[in-house]
Amino acid sequence: MMKIKCLVDVHKGISLKKEKIYEATQGQKGWFALIDETGEEYAYPPHIFEVVKDDKNGGLSKTIQKSKTKNKVQTDFPNIAVARK
Repeated sequence: MMKIKCLVDVHKGISLKKEKIYEATQGQKGWFALIDETGEEYAYPPHIFEVVKDDKNGGLSKTIQKSKTKNKVQTDFPNIAVARK
């Protein structure tokens, strides 16, 4: 299990809280699967996270870096699309 820190409030903190550390796994299409504030498992895009503890291959860091070059990080995501696992 890897640890990531959320960089923004998602859905005004109802789904994810800014600065909170979550345990995550690598999901489909490079998104991260984690249990959010609703208690359900969802997948979120990697560009809204920072790696706290990576896997031994550095997979999370690579995914986030690749995503940040494609996406501008916003400060709030009131309508972010998430995928339910």
